[in-house]
Amino acid sequence: MPASKLKTFVKSVWFFPWALALPFLILVLFQINGSSIGGSYHEALYGKTKDPNLLLNQPQPIRSDEWLVTTQLTLAQHAAGYPRVNPNIDAGRDMSVVGDAPYKDWSSVFKPQNLAFFVLPLGFAFAFKWWLLLYLTIISCYFVVLRFFPGKRLFSALLSIAIGCSPLLFWWYSTGTLAPVFYGFFIILLGMRIIKAEGLGIFRGHLDKYSRSIYALTLAYLLTCFALILYPPFQVPIALAVTALLAGTYLDKYGLGKKLLSRDSLAKLGVFASGSVLALAIVFAFIHTRADVIATIRHTVYPGARDFSAGGSPLHELFTTYLQPQLQRISRAANYYTNQSEASQFILLLPFLIIPGFALLVSEYRSSRKLNWPLLMVQLCAMLFMFDLFVPGLHLLYKVTLLSQVQHGRMYIGLGFLGVIQLLLILQSLQKLKLKQRRLDLLAAVYAFACLIILIWAGLFTREHYPKFVHSLVLIGAAALFFDIILFCFLSRRLRLGVVLLLILTFASVFHVHPLYRGLGPIYNGDLSKTIDRVSKPGDAWVNLDNLIYENVAIASGRDSLSGVKPYPSLSFWRQVEGPRGDRVYNRYAHVLFSSDPTLKENLHLIGPDSFEVKFACTPFIEKHVQYAMAVHSLNYPCVSEVAEIHYPTTTFYLYKIH
Repeated sequence: MPASKLKTFVKSVWFFPWALALPFLILVLFQINGSSIGGSYHEALYGKTKDPNLLLNQPQPIRSDEWLVTTQLTLAQHAAGYPRVNPNIDAGRDMSVVGDAPYKDWSSVFKPQNLAFFVLPLGFAFAFKWWLLLYLTIISCYFVVLRFFPGKRLFSALLSIAIGCSPLLFWWYSTGTLAPVFYGFFIILLGMRIIKAEGLGIFRGHLDKYSRSIYALTLAYLLTCFALILYPPFQVPIALAVTALLAGTYLDKYGLGKKLLSRDSLAKLGVFASGSVLALAIVFAFIHTRADVIATIRHTVYPGARDFSAGGSPLHELFTTYLQPQLQRISRAANYYTNQSEASQFILLLPFLIIPGFALLVSEYRSSRKLNWPLLMVQLCAMLFMFDLFVPGLHLLYKVTLLSQVQHGRMYIGLGFLGVIQLLLILQSLQKLKLKQRRLDLLAAVYAFACLIILIWAGLFTREHYPKFVHSLVLIGAAALFFDIILFCFLSRRLRLGVVLLLILTFASVFHVHPLYRGLGPIYNGDLSKTIDRVSKPGDAWVNLDNLIYENVAIASGRDSLSGVKPYPSLSFWRQVEGPRGDRVYNRYAHVLFSSDPTLKENLHLIGPDSFEVKFACTPFIEKHVQYAMAVHSLNYPCVSEVAEIHYPTTTFYLYKIH
């Protein structure tokens, strides 16, 4: 490439996406991912000996939804050939409506993160999907920031990295968490292009029929992808945030007068309407072809059809996101009110920016007699979210907005996503504000000082109630001050310094969360899996006894398994054990573990909301439905005979045939 073209490329908005693609491709090439599956099983099988495939950090056992469920269901799908209905999970489970395991079906087109599994070897495809989620989150945010601040490429890049690496996204790292965020950003980008009549190709100055058609189809695709994430607690808040911004942008363009229903505005509404109708048709087809499965899930005891009460959320949690680095200190995090994933949040500036946001709205209206509709709508959406967290009694409002489907802990993804938009709008308004820098600095300093008092109060409250989580007054004071300086920098229009400090705080909160691991570890295609393949044939049913972390080994090896993760129940199957009276136990999403404990009196025993035990004995049910059993200790039952032992430094597996 000629030097002149290279210089032009480096200065273009596309330099950052291509630069970020380089480490992404290198990680994929060497099959490096951030899963905890490899390190967790290496430690279980080999103890504390060095794992040659663990390149950085340590596995996170607390992230069991990732390494014990989602990743192992991916292995199970690979072993079975990626069917839509996996026959190895009891009588078969439809994988298109649970988790995010890859499957071959028309609807996979709307789950692009999984398409690599159909063309690449497993290790490469897994690494590709792992980093693609982060890449799309950062890049989508980057282009949204550029919409508000054209030309500020460095600021956009740094802020998008800070958002993509937010603690909540890293601790909850999965498609169900990151995909709502990046699809939300992509829909914002497309929606703003439609509203602002930015056509394609030679029609960039207006929205011609060609551009409208392409935009409608693209919108339908993005909306369908968003809908098929199938996790409403994260989808609903982000959908409301996107709607608020686009509604504000639309009102900013047309106001509430005659222009609102003009030919031009209706043409743009037509693009949104046609794209939405097409998306609804596709989603309806998806639901209709899986209606029985969806009905089964909705009628389970857990998770079932939920309706959460509003209000009652602890106020201090909203103001202590500057303590997120503590979650990486395992000994400290173990003494917090819940586990790291549940306690993780975005680094939230939003609650502190609500007052400046309304102040800027008033100031702009006084100076121009025009409302800043995008900022107003985002501010109102922020208030709606806050009301749901802290104000009970408005059930109809929460029902209409679907926030009744969102538990409080999940609301923080909405606050974080909306907070990005709010920050951009406020910074944009501050750039237009005709106020001398010295006076703005004074106002920002006074307000930041008031916020610092709130931050320290929240930190002291946390110290009082969770002293083993955070005890040092110096740490609380220093962290609160650091966060407060970030707030001051943004409010005083020091964008670069503010975003650099935000990025530092973000990295301090997440740099230990994910291990860097090469491959999928010893449980995939290892001695245990090969032995299962040797002693049994496809279709043989296995059970795992007494140790939960090996619950999915059989299905990951391409064999049927009665134990393990059951994404939704098969009532007719489990009623063979105890009849309908056992519905309260097995009518749920559940981890199923068979138990050889002789003191277990019940045939089915509920361990927790998402797990139950089945008593292992030589019963007609076991002898009819189970061909093999796996345990980490020897068994002494008249109906079993040992067929193999597999020895690891810290664990021995005993495999038995049932007769």
